[in-house]
Amino acid sequence: MNHLQNFSRSFRTISSHDSRTTPLINLNLARMQFTFNNVSLKTSKSRKKKYLLPQSASFDLYQTMKSNISPTLNPEDANVNESNLAAQLQKKGQSLREQGKLKEAADYFKQALEIRRRLYQGNHPQLQESLNDLGNALLSLRQPQEALDLLEEALDMSRSLSEVPSADEAILLDNIGTALQQLGRLQEAFDYHNQGLALLKIVYHNDHHYVAQSLLNVGYVLHRLGRSQEGLEYLMESLKMNKRLSQDDDPLQGIIMNVIGYVLQGQEKHQDAYDYFQQALELNKRIYPEDHPQIAISLNNVGNTLYLLGRVQEGYLVLQQALAMLQKVFPGDHPNTASIMSSIGVISVKLGELEEAYEYFLQSYGMSLRLYPNDSPEIAECLNKLGLNLYSLSRVSEARDCLEQALEINAKYYPMDHHKNQQLLRYLAGILEQLGEVDEAKKCREKLI
Repeated sequence: MNHLQNFSRSFRTISSHDSRTTPLINLNLARMQFTFNNVSLKTSKSRKKKYLLPQSASFDLYQTMKSNISPTLNPEDANVNESNLAAQLQKKGQSLREQGKLKEAADYFKQALEIRRRLYQGNHPQLQESLNDLGNALLSLRQPQEALDLLEEALDMSRSLSEVPSADEAILLDNIGTALQQLGRLQEAFDYHNQGLALLKIVYHNDHHYVAQSLLNVGYVLHRLGRSQEGLEYLMESLKMNKRLSQDDDPLQGIIMNVIGYVLQGQEKHQDAYDYFQQALELNKRIYPEDHPQIAISLNNVGNTLYLLGRVQEGYLVLQQALAMLQKVFPGDHPNTASIMSSIGVISVKLGELEEAYEYFLQSYGMSLRLYPNDSPEIAECLNKLGLNLYSLSRVSEARDCLEQALEINAKYYPMDHHKNQQLLRYLAGILEQLGEVDEAKKCREKLI
């Protein structure tokens, strides 16, 4: 199994505590190579969850490639051809994923998985690869429950295929932790990330790039659990280890710096956060070509922090630069593009440009609807910002509808005493009172702590 693919994370959007800014963190484990030892195969039962092949251009390619398999071949030869076909589909999916074409990549991974399920009735490394790649693609598309099902199956398979603890198992534990984070099951996510870290320390004797990556993941989930200072210690250890292991600039350092900046921003240490975001930007400029998405991510984080430091116009210009860069690299819908549009909307509000802000929020919302499930946290965040903007434009009834929808979605992921839901309840109570809906406003206020 390709461990770079195992540990990869497509661009993830992470919202700050007060919803004013949206830093971006790319959790790709960049360009690492690992050759795994041979594993012994064992027979055991595993779940067989079927995925229908998508009716798309890639499906047409699949049919064309499949038709090239001669019907005169004996079954063993046909299996060899189908195995090669699955490998080609898998490789194409991986290429599309690296280009940021996440939906297309998921289509190819689904096709490869369908073939491999048919070819391998029991546990098999190639089947495990397909389960993991499709699971990670679905994580990037914010479909965490489907991803979790696939990754848990892959984990069971990994444990069956290897008699000893392996890097595969550790990485799958980490990926499952990410799925649980997306589902809002943060304590469970921490447990899985922590298990993955402990296992990686055994496999790699404490010091390895994968251990640094795992320290990063544990640190971030601790931050989300409200244990930011403890999380920051893990992040600093991750950065220190990565610098020690890397002879040259390493992309993972930029990722860790961005996460540290985000945690510091959550602690309202905006100048410290800015310093880390700026370091990440400078490093990414040394590593990547000038129009690379990682540079756009760093520009977004710098722009948002400039805004929080009161340098609003500077922040606005930096974010516009980041948006133009992303739209050049990803002409269609992309999670980072949607996030930066939202950030520009926030700054436009601060600059008093409410109509301009509305256009950016609306574009971000429309793009997010095409990228994510309708009940995802990303949609709730869009509705929250759009609703507040509509209220500022005196479109009060529309604002109420948006905020009610946002609260309904958030309630699926967070308890009612979570700061996101408490904030929405306060907004809604005031709007409902203004609309004369006194009883409904009272119900909201009763849920406030």
